[in-house]
Order: sequence, then structure tokens, then C-alpha cells
Amino acid sequence: MGINGVTDSITFVMDRASSEFKKLTNATLKTKVGITVEEFGALKTLCVRGEINQQELANTLLRERSSTKKLVDSCIRKNMVEKQDSPTNKKSALLVITSLGRDVVAEAETILKAINQKLYRDISSDELAVVRKVCDKLLNHK
Repeated sequence: MGINGVTDSITFVMDRASSEFKKLTNATLKTKVGITVEEFGALKTLCVRGEINQQELANTLLRERSSTKKLVDSCIRKNMVEKQDSPTNKKSALLVITSLGRDVVAEAETILKAINQKLYRDISSDELAVVRKVCDKLLNHK
């Protein structure tokens, strides 16, 4: 039984869909490669962007610096990321993905592709494009 103004709200439905996706992907990624979807985002960013500092990572992932620090610390404990001294700024450390981190990203990409194919099998590419466009507008609305 739904609650008028809550369960019929687009915000509620988007939150539930996001939560379900996150729960499924986190459970699968943790079981198969030992990371969360958030850790995957950080690792993938370091694969693509190369050596960057923690603030740049936070900006790229649209996260607060404090939550990014916890994320980075977790990746460091798992030997997937290392910190290196910045050659241009003594106060800043650069984050570098390790070879283990790269291997995990490659495996996780295959896992996420399979999850997405399963989740999106009944959704057309046009419908997905609309969802993406709406989400982008919502994220850029300030």
C-alpha cells in the first residue's frame, strides 16, 4: 500500500531505484572483487586521470573531501591505491592506482556490464537517454 505524497513521488522512486542498484552492485562487487561501487568509481577515475590529488578526486566524483578521504583510505588498505609525494607541492600527495587496482577495475567493469545488461534489458536506449538527461539536469540544478 502506497502513501500519497511519498511512495508516488518521483524523488522517492529515484531514491529507491538508486538504493536497489547500489545494494545489488555492492553485494556483487564485494563478493567477486572485494570493493564497493564507490571504490570502483575512485579506482576507475585514477585509471583514466592518472596521478591526481585527493581534492581532484573528490571533485571528479562529486563527493565531499571527508568522505573521499575514507574512500581513499579503504583503497590504500586494500593495496589498490598508493600515495606519492607531489613533485610540485610538498603539502599535497598524489594518488596512484596500483597494478592490483587496475586488475580489479578491469574485472569490475565486466561485472558491472553484466549487471547493467540484466537491469536494463527491458528499457530501450531512448528511455535510458531520457533518464540520463533528466538526472544530469537534476545534478546540475543549483
